[in-house]
Amino acid sequence: ISSSSCTNTYNVSSGGTGASTSGTIYGVYDMSGGADEYVMGVYNQVIWDAGFSSLPNSKYFDNYTSTVATSACNSGICYGHALSETSGWYFDGSSFIGSKLPWLYRGGANTGWSNVGIFSFGNLGGGSGIDVSFRVVLLD
Repeated sequence: ISSSSCTNTYNVSSGGTGASTSGTIYGVYDMSGGADEYVMGVYNQVIWDAGFSSLPNSKYFDNYTSTVATSACNSGICYGHALSETSGWYFDGSSFIGSKLPWLYRGGANTGWSNVGIFSFGNLGGGSGIDVSFRVVLLD
């Protein structure tokens, strides 16, 4: 196969690195959609379909007590999490969690929807799926 037909030529600037956030092989790829990425944000400690029987230590997840991202959630915890602040940026989708869909995701699955992107966030039940992933966050 010639190098011009390889998949690494996506958004080429040099060897496929044009799709990277830094324009190098060291950047982050596919920032605009790809999968719904679970983050440890949950509504009112509702586990529902998450596949485990209890939540971890509270320092490992954000417990939101409101169903509206723009209100003061858990003593103002919504602000500073890039939910209220980025809602609707670049037409990315934004729907907050609630009792029926208690788990927060970011990114959005690239399955034909036009509202996925780096600022997209929404709600899911906690279960697995073919277009669902997770996002790792390092704690200090």
